[in-house]
Amino acid sequence: MCTQAADGHRISHSVKRIVITSSGAAIIRESPTPITFSELDWNEQSLEIVREKGREAPNPMKYRASKTLAEKGTVTAGLYTCSSRTNTHVNTIAAAWEFWNEHKADVGWDLTILNPTYVSRFFFLRSY
Repeated sequence: MCTQAADGHRISHSVKRIVITSSGAAIIRESPTPITFSELDWNEQSLEIVREKGREAPNPMKYRASKTLAEKGTVTAGLYTCSSRTNTHVNTIAAAWEFWNEHKADVGWDLTILNPTYVSRFFFLRSY
């Protein structure tokens, strides 16, 4: 994905930024006080709960843990770990950051990842 975007930029210099929409589940964690998140934050809390409880972990924690692992670039199942280079469907975000960090001096665009916590879909009703 990012390789194609970079090649496209070499042809067209109009690309300034690539924005990838991800999920807030990869970074949020439960806390009694408000938290400001940055690109350094990961949802380690959900990972720990799923490691401890396994299948008995609450479904929202399993979902958040899967999003966190996908974005970090690793998926662990039992004793097996897949890196971003072997599981491209899961690790788009990690691959994007890896590519951008390796080539940022050569490309004319920057990379932004948005992690919305809620997405609403508006419905437009036909009026008669």
